[in-house]
Amino acid sequence: MAHYVVLGARLFDFTNDKAQRFHGIKVTYIDMAENTPSARGYQPMTINGDAEMFPEFSQGAGLYDLDFRMRPDRQGKPVLTLHSAKLVHPMDLSSDWVLEVKDAV
Repeated sequence: MAHYVVLGARLFDFTNDKAQRFHGIKVTYIDMAENTPSARGYQPMTINGDAEMFPEFSQGAGLYDLDFRMRPDRQGKPVLTLHSAKLVHPMDLSSDWVLEVKDAV
């Protein structure tokens, strides 16, 4: 597994127009910063996983070991999914980063 900064996790549970139920977790995280002609800094990404993983994110934001797997979609194209997560270090983004920015301004 590799370390990623998780910004947040949210449960979802809905039924579409075809009466298909979708139930799981959506995790927003960041990886390494980009420095390309068209992008700078950290680009947030989201990934879905099983709803049973939600308790792993009880601390909310933090540094996590995330393990990913691929599965085929209906057309056989690979879809990346979250397989497991383990908290390495909790983070309080409001105090860890925001206050530092306020002090710098």
